[in-house]
Amino acid sequence: MVAIDRTEGTEVSEPEVEGEGGGKSRLPRTAAIAGIALLAIAALGVVLVFRFVAAERQRDLRVWQISLGIIADTRAADVDAWIERQFTTVRDLAANESLQLYMTEIALADKPADTTEEPAQAGYLRNLLVATADREGFTVQRRGTPVNANVARVGLAGLALLDHTGKLLVATPEMPPIEGRIKDFLSHRKPGERALLDLYLNPEGTPTMGFLAPVFALQTDAGSAQEIGVVLGIRPVADDLYARLKQPGDVTQTAETDLVRRVGATIEYISPLADGTPPLKRALAADTPDLADAFAIATPGGFAERTDYAGNRVLVTGRTLTAAPWTIVRKVDASEALAETNYRSRVLLSTFLGAILLVAVLLVAVWRHATSLRASEAALRYRAIAERFSKLSHFLRVVTDSQPTAIAAVDAAGHYTFANKGAAAGLDVSSDDLIGKSMASVIGPARARSYEELNRRAVAEARTVSGTQTVGEIGAEHILRSQHVPLPG
Repeated sequence: MVAIDRTEGTEVSEPEVEGEGGGKSRLPRTAAIAGIALLAIAALGVVLVFRFVAAERQRDLRVWQISLGIIADTRAADVDAWIERQFTTVRDLAANESLQLYMTEIALADKPADTTEEPAQAGYLRNLLVATADREGFTVQRRGTPVNANVARVGLAGLALLDHTGKLLVATPEMPPIEGRIKDFLSHRKPGERALLDLYLNPEGTPTMGFLAPVFALQTDAGSAQEIGVVLGIRPVADDLYARLKQPGDVTQTAETDLVRRVGATIEYISPLADGTPPLKRALAADTPDLADAFAIATPGGFAERTDYAGNRVLVTGRTLTAAPWTIVRKVDASEALAETNYRSRVLLSTFLGAILLVAVLLVAVWRHATSLRASEAALRYRAIAERFSKLSHFLRVVTDSQPTAIAAVDAAGHYTFANKGAAAGLDVSSDDLIGKSMASVIGPARARSYEELNRRAVAEARTVSGTQTVGEIGAEHILRSQHVPLPG
């Protein structure tokens, strides 16, 4: 603030020099902006990578949707064709004019109940049914060795002719009795229309189905056809129907095609399952969360990733059959279907993220290198400035020390920040020892108060202020004159 100089009677003010290290260092705005931009670019790159990976996954899912859909369509068409072929068998029998004629004659014949003689028409019809049953598969292979005893065996498959009241007229030897499930089926059918007896397990535990076609009387007037009876065929399906669920040339390990149906609040699996479950031996609640088969039934033609009966995540699609109240479910484990997709996604993600990280590292390295260069240049400049300042300080001290005048600089609190040799003369201390001491402790409180008042005036009025003091004993007084120069910070 103010320097006080002491000569014979003169004080001179000098500026107080503040160090340059007082300011706080700050991160350059350019560096902060560059860092923020780098983070933004990296975040954008990560987002784009994830979007690209998601797009690749969706593309592969569409490929699987098409593939599973094609297989489901072909299997559904094959199963429908098989069912239609069974209906064709009974329909062709029902349309046989000889059969229509003989059934009409048998139905009209008034034969006593205790007569055991069979009409010739019945023998012909039985032979026709037996030949057709053997040719079209309406028979069953008995397991085990035949028993040589007069023991009646329950029929499991065959063809039968019934009149319009449901009375059995003619049947093949192995035809099941018209009772229970079959009788209930006949009582609930719509007259004049074909009907399907849905899959069930026969007494031997074999999946079995029934097919019915109405028989109309021979009429000269085509518009007056009258139902005189039905052709009913019962046959096992395991050896023929389920084979049509297999896709030729399928090389996947976990792909599976199932037949399912909705029964009340449950979903029944009516075909063998990949885990070894036999047909018609497993059922799940239709409201099972995320169940693939429930999705296939509720959304025929849809495609989704769901959970199958075994708890595995699968890609699934379904098709509704036209010939039976069933749904074809085609599925494949998501882990197998998307294995290559997931691997490719991991590679792409790792590559892109690695590239982003490498670019980020390179940018940081370049920035740090540039910063280091700037810091080195700044250090060289500061060193040169420091050397010049040191030389200038040395020069100023040499100049001030060569002056007979006492020259000193003090801060606002009155502490010495600079002093020449003249200021330390007669004090038994060096000029360097004065630095940091207060004027009161060096020249005494009285003189210090006078100088401090003049210092305050110089700073307040922003001009040089002069003052005089008389010191010493009476008869040996000394007049000291001082000049106080304000020094801006």
